[in-house]
Amino acid sequence: MKGVSLLLSTIIAVLIVDCYNLHDEPGGQDLLDEAQQAPDLVRKGHQDPDSAGGTQQLKKTVHVDDSERKDKQQKKKDSNVINVYAGVIQTDVMEKIQNLTINQHSMEDNIIQRMSELKEHLDVKEKIQNLTLDQHSMEDNIIQQMSELKEHLDVKEKIQNLTIDQHSMEDNIIQRISELKEHIDTRHCPASFFKIGYQCYKLYNDRGRSYSWDDCKTKCEAEDLVMASKPNDTLTLREYIVKEFGNIYAYVFMGARGDGTEFRWENTGEVISNNDPLWHPRGRPTPPVSTSKCLVLLTHSNNVNADGPTTPYFPLDCSSHQFVLCEYLMQ
Repeated sequence: MKGVSLLLSTIIAVLIVDCYNLHDEPGGQDLLDEAQQAPDLVRKGHQDPDSAGGTQQLKKTVHVDDSERKDKQQKKKDSNVINVYAGVIQTDVMEKIQNLTINQHSMEDNIIQRMSELKEHLDVKEKIQNLTLDQHSMEDNIIQQMSELKEHLDVKEKIQNLTIDQHSMEDNIIQRISELKEHIDTRHCPASFFKIGYQCYKLYNDRGRSYSWDDCKTKCEAEDLVMASKPNDTLTLREYIVKEFGNIYAYVFMGARGDGTEFRWENTGEVISNNDPLWHPRGRPTPPVSTSKCLVLLTHSNNVNADGPTTPYFPLDCSSHQFVLCEYLMQ
């Protein structure tokens, strides 16, 4: 705005100078000098009105006054014209300034709008880039999950194959066990032995003679036998002895004794748990189990029918004399 005002002032000043360039024309300065001397000439003409020189001087003075008046009128007209032109120019300049201001405001609005659009464009571009990054990340995750799923399916397939192989193996084992059982069942025990399942036993009476546990072991080994090992069916074995031999064999030594902690089968080394359900309630051992305790099978009819029909195991002193039950190990 300061620059515009300075421009306006410069234009007006140029117009004024142009109007007064008359002073620089030929005779212009002399006319001004005579106008300045006119008052003195008038005064002299009044002082000597009868003199010829005075009359001439008076005429000349009147002529100068008239010229001065016309000059002043012309200058006033010029001044009015200048003022009008200046007002018009000022109005036109102000209008242009206002238009420039309006254009400037419009331009600022356009710039602001363009900047806003550019910012939205950049935001959209950034969002697109983020979406692209998210898409790449998602693709990587999908690829990884597909790889893991493939590995899982491969493992699952292997497990299924193993399961099929296991089932096939189980079927083969069952078939082999059945065949082996049939083979064992078809084998016969030696004379004077009785068969329970696939085990062959021999009960020694020796005309009512009984033996300590160590003597029983010695007697069995003397005939290439072993003391009765863990029965395949303990209750069936006990029931057979009671039924076939009566109550003459109330207690029969088995091939198990205490090892200082619990009972253990001599032939296989397998432990008989103190919580085994075959223990008689009154004879359930408590640790530590002394090595002087040996296992007997309760074979009296009272035990079978009422006193512990499903609990035939009982601990007795190894030095006590009981009957001998030996086993023939079939090859």
